[in-house]
Amino acid sequence: MAARPDERQLAAWRAFLRAHATVVDRLDRELQEHSLSLNDYEILVNLSESQGRRMRMSDLADATIQSRSRLSHQISRMEAKGLVTREDCRDDRRGTFAVLTDEGLAALEAAAPGHAAAGSTGRCAATRCPNRSTACRGPEAKGRTPFRPDQR
Repeated sequence: MAARPDERQLAAWRAFLRAHATVVDRLDRELQEHSLSLNDYEILVNLSESQGRRMRMSDLADATIQSRSRLSHQISRMEAKGLVTREDCRDDRRGTFAVLTDEGLAALEAAAPGHAAAGSTGRCAATRCPNRSTACRGPEAKGRTPFRPDQR
């Protein structure tokens, strides 16, 4: 049985969760200006970096750490927006490729500069200790009791 985390470990874990949420929120908000989600962007990046701007769906699911089912639904949404298409694999009748369209590449190229800037700003905001906002500080700073797994 694993030892219970001490206060220092719990504080570090909470800080990581806050930093992660801060960065993801900032990136997602910036991408919404381009009608993309963070998940869309990650898929577009993976496809743009792949040979022929295509990947087998199973490989793309692994690369984006998603279940095959979740990825299939996501690709359906992206197909409806014209960002990607699906193509059958000629060598393996069971396989399917996700393929980046020209429209998808244009969307990625339009979003990339602002996305990179938002990511840089988000990382700095999430890790800057002296000037952190209340949203980035611990629950105690907001008058809440921090979650402790050993207390119920």
